[in-house]
Amino acid sequence: MATWTQTLVRKLKVGAHQATVVDNRIISPNIRVVRLAAPSFVDAGFSPGCKVKLRVGPKAMRSYTPLGWDDAGGWVDILFHLHGSGPGSDWARGAATGDGIEVRGPVKSMSTDHDDPDWTLFLGDETTLGLAATVRTVTPNARNFGAVELDRLDVAAPDVLGLQVEPVIRNGIRGAALQRWLRDCELPEGYGVVWISGHAGTAKLLKQAIAERKRNDVSVNFKAYWDRPKDRAKGRGLT
Repeated sequence: MATWTQTLVRKLKVGAHQATVVDNRIISPNIRVVRLAAPSFVDAGFSPGCKVKLRVGPKAMRSYTPLGWDDAGGWVDILFHLHGSGPGSDWARGAATGDGIEVRGPVKSMSTDHDDPDWTLFLGDETTLGLAATVRTVTPNARNFGAVELDRLDVAAPDVLGLQVEPVIRNGIRGAALQRWLRDCELPEGYGVVWISGHAGTAKLLKQAIAERKRNDVSVNFKAYWDRPKDRAKGRGLT
């Protein structure tokens, strides 16, 4: 049986691009935004919630949600969270103007089709900042708010990126601070859309917490980005 990654790679082969690095911007100690340009991006069809794959090593493809793009200008911004030494993080640290990279996609990853909501709530972590930036463009008339859990060194990143989310400092168990933020958050009246993404274990607990509010006028968009076996083994609920 084909793995999820193999299936996604096959889907992404419909759009292959040879891109060039035009900028590598330091947002915070662990967050970079790399701008990639390619003539074929003009007709690529980037959209909020889409995903691309980058060849960050000879045998390494990694998935990313674009932070922003300009179809006419032929460029796309990709946000990288630098976490230790891995193919994606190492490539982002060393990416220099003029470097080439293979890009596949975009493909649709998270639905953004909703009737006009009165409000939207975004919940995620540092890996979801690109998604946070783009999904709000589809609800310009709503009250958009939310929170992202970050390491203390990266707490300024949402403000630097101009995002309408509150930074929540991670302290101890991953996801616990964000769960506490949601517990203290009063959902507005009216029809709302909740976006939940990032660390799989945390995202599932946040989705459960929203369901427990028993609001029939709230829609939830859920997309787990990543997980670690040790998180699944230990359980990461808020006590």
